[in-house]
Order: sequence, then C-alpha cells, then structure tokens
Amino acid sequence: MPTCLLGRMPASRSRRQRTPWLTTRLRKLGISNRDIRNSALIDIASDMPPVVFSKLLGLRQNTADNWHREAEGFGAEYAASLNHQQRR
Repeated sequence: MPTCLLGRMPASRSRRQRTPWLTTRLRKLGISNRDIRNSALIDIASDMPPVVFSKLLGLRQNTADNWHREAEGFGAEYAASLNHQQRR
C-alpha cells in the first residue's frame, strides 16, 4: 500500500485506533469496520478502471479486477443479502 494511504483506510493495522467511541457506536448499529472498508473499496472500484485502482492502493491486478467485478454487480443482490441477514 502506498505510504500516503497507511493509516488512512478504516481497517488499517498500521495505526492505533484513536476513536474507540466511533467503533462502539457503529457496532451498536450492527456496522463493523470490515463493512465500512468493503463499502469504501466497492465505491472506489466502481469509479475507476481496475488498473488505476490497483496502482492507487497497491493491490495486485487480479485483486483489483475482483473488486471491480464485485462493484459492477453491486445492487439488488447486496440489498437482498442485507434483508436476509436482518431477518435472522
């Protein structure tokens, strides 16, 4: 990952968590750090070509391709999975 992004991503392990109150509030709402990270990655992947995405975040090309493919299919399937999770 480029050094300019270290500690800037929600799930980064390079920085100690400085806002435990935010994490606590989000967990009470049922939102995990991983959910936030994945949402951000899907949003970025949908806005740019996989090559740019991979170079920007220091990902392997196949990983960027997977995120881009995931972002293309993002929509009704995701909403259905959330609805299913909430019913449990």
